[in-house]
Amino acid sequence: NIQDAIKDYSSAEDLQPDNSDIYYSRGQLELKLKKYNLALDDFNKAILLKKKDAKLYVARGTVYDCQNQYDEAIKNYELAMKYKRHYSKAFVNRGIVKDELQNYKGAIEDYDKAIKYDKYASDAFYNKALTLCKLEKYDEAIKNYTSAINLDINYEQAYLHRGLTYVILQKNDEAKRDFLKTMDINPANKEARENLAKVRKEESENQK
Repeated sequence: NIQDAIKDYSSAEDLQPDNSDIYYSRGQLELKLKKYNLALDDFNKAILLKKKDAKLYVARGTVYDCQNQYDEAIKNYELAMKYKRHYSKAFVNRGIVKDELQNYKGAIEDYDKAIKYDKYASDAFYNKALTLCKLEKYDEAIKNYTSAINLDINYEQAYLHRGLTYVILQKNDEAKRDFLKTMDINPANKEARENLAKVRKEESENQK
């Protein structure tokens, strides 16, 4: 239970008020609950205690991104890069913001840097594929979704979005396989279930 875990960190704070990890961990939980102001407050406290910890700036940047404060988000990701060169996660997150700002070329450049610095960064391949789809580069997107899946065989969203891309390419068998795999990983995935039904319906209508 996230709320109980937050209470535990609050008790720990009373005992260790100078432990930045407590504020960071509690902030991550608050972020999950979309309690952005509380998360921001905790990440700020953590940064005051550990000014050169790159992951803290990535965390704070994520809060700003969630609040659509894109300039602040980018500023924090770049601070993370300053304190930890070749920090793959910071490049991925800055790429996501650039994508949201419709700077697709800049986003892909950041994802490529993230992959260069960490060849196991499945989230870099996945987000690059999302951006490539917006540019209608579907075959290239499929390759990147597949790279993400090869690195993380239970990457639910990568299967789902690869399936959606196969639908665009009219590769229904591949799409159905990906939707089924998505539901195998998460039976509650409504989007996979609905798209699988849609593809099957279209196929049955075409056979009439």
